[in-house]
Amino acid sequence: MLAMPESCAVCQQKFEIEPGFYLGALWLSYPLVLLTELATLLTCYLVLQLSLVASFAVAAIILLLLLPITMRLARSLLIHLFVSYEPH
Repeated sequence: MLAMPESCAVCQQKFEIEPGFYLGALWLSYPLVLLTELATLLTCYLVLQLSLVASFAVAAIILLLLLPITMRLARSLLIHLFVSYEPH
């Protein structure tokens, strides 16, 4: 789940810019997880009329299933903030 190629296949940009670079992705994944959690809880509790405990259980399962996508998205957002791509 954490494995990444060393560089981009198209532009040869190294993905590991410096040691610990992707620790910043934690700050970007937090709002993504928070919005996902909130949307899931509200949908389960208000729309599907599940109990609060069941809503939290469903939200936890969904967050665990979306973990790889969330991690990749946060890493992608972070590198797009610091590296600009200019095609030839």
